[in-house]
Amino acid sequence: MLQPPLGFRMNASSWPMFLLRTLNGAEMAPAIAFKKEPPRPPQNGFRSGMKLEAVDKKNPYLICPATIGEVKGDEVFVMFDGWRGAFDYWCKYDSRDVFPWAGARSPSTASRRPATA
Repeated sequence: MLQPPLGFRMNASSWPMFLLRTLNGAEMAPAIAFKKEPPRPPQNGFRSGMKLEAVDKKNPYLICPATIGEVKGDEVFVMFDGWRGAFDYWCKYDSRDVFPWAGARSPSTASRRPATA
């Protein structure tokens, strides 16, 4: 969830002044400093039972082992391995919250092990 900047009081009328004070003289990051968004896969290639890793939306700093539970059109149901269903969620197949299984990435990427039942 996007959080307001530190020091901003949730008042829409103070936003322009906040920006003026915060950005006055600041160096803006150029667009070339950012990665381009990858192209969208042409179709949903997920099938029920496939293993992957996914962001835990209740604790977004965690990337956890998961399984595709169901596929409906452009959406997939992400089920976290070893966790209760309260953490599972539906998302678009091209969501940036789902990743290939850790074995397909660099071993330096942190991943949380499933909870033991």
